[in-house]
Amino acid sequence: KVSLNSYIDLISPLDENLKRDYYDYLEEPSFKLISQNNQTRYMLSSYLLEGNELKINIHRTEWKIVNFIWHKYQTCPSFRENLLKESGKSDFLPNSFSLHLMITSRDGMLLMCKISRHKFNDYPLRWAVTIGEQIEFQDIESDKIIQKWIARAIIEEFPAIDDIDRY
Repeated sequence: KVSLNSYIDLISPLDENLKRDYYDYLEEPSFKLISQNNQTRYMLSSYLLEGNELKINIHRTEWKIVNFIWHKYQTCPSFRENLLKESGKSDFLPNSFSLHLMITSRDGMLLMCKISRHKFNDYPLRWAVTIGEQIEFQDIESDKIIQKWIARAIIEEFPAIDDIDRY
């Protein structure tokens, strides 16, 4: 079972070192497109496993902050090294909490999807064996987070399926 342990409806703060780099990043020409497409995102900030229950802590963030973290990870080797050293010692950096689903047919065939050329951070035009869906507020306010999230992912990816409860 997965349940919401806590939700913080404030944008996740960056520490002082990251904040300085973030403000520099905001000035880069490539940031303009990201800024135009900015949206609220929900990040996994931490979790607890108690018996068979996974309790998740969710924090609101923004797409442009998540992109900054990706940019920093991709362009700064010392940032990557520090993340590995600190792994598991603290809450997560801003992220866009996503669920990935592998879909198979009854006869064992695996659904493959071509990644959009516009998804610059997800290997554009490559084949993927999962569909991904970012968590939304409607998912975390449900008492059946995973079921709601999966149903929404399938409906969004396959619009012809309009009533997921039938399946």
